[in-house]
Amino acid sequence: MVANDPITTGASYCYTSSLAPTPLDSSYPIPTLWQTPDGHMYQLLDNTDSAAVWVQIPLTNECKVSATLSSLNGKNTGSTKVFTPSVGNFFTTGVSFSLTSVSGLVVAPTVTVGTNASSYDDILPVSALTLLTTVNNYLYIPITTQSKMASSGTDIFVKVTIGAIATTYTLSVSLSGFYA
Repeated sequence: MVANDPITTGASYCYTSSLAPTPLDSSYPIPTLWQTPDGHMYQLLDNTDSAAVWVQIPLTNECKVSATLSSLNGKNTGSTKVFTPSVGNFFTTGVSFSLTSVSGLVVAPTVTVGTNASSYDDILPVSALTLLTTVNNYLYIPITTQSKMASSGTDIFVKVTIGAIATTYTLSVSLSGFYA
């Protein structure tokens, strides 16, 4: 099946289609969103070995995906801007962390995501990335509790609250969500 109406935002994608995605729909980049007219939305979690893994997520007003922060040093504490919504209000539905390089790992970092200066934890509270230990693996954290929407012009940051103990630990960070 070929989806129609691709909406490209940075390195992420959003598709609308009359049918739900299947494991054969494996040629899309993670974290692609897929919306159907009957009110369902899916997010691509894995697409290895020509078998896609899609998960249904809460339907949103309009399918959109933010740009991806391609390089975050997980060893260094501090905050880094990921995205600034340009129109309307942006509601984050999930955050994907992908490990792009790692060596000498002893302890993975702890992170937050948000808009509130200094803590940056009003979208994703403190989350340890302990499962993220292998290059090209990712960790998707859905936002399942009340969180902050970001209005137009409000920066969304990722914050490394506890740095990784490693020789190198570099991630990419992607926000998925919708505008309303």
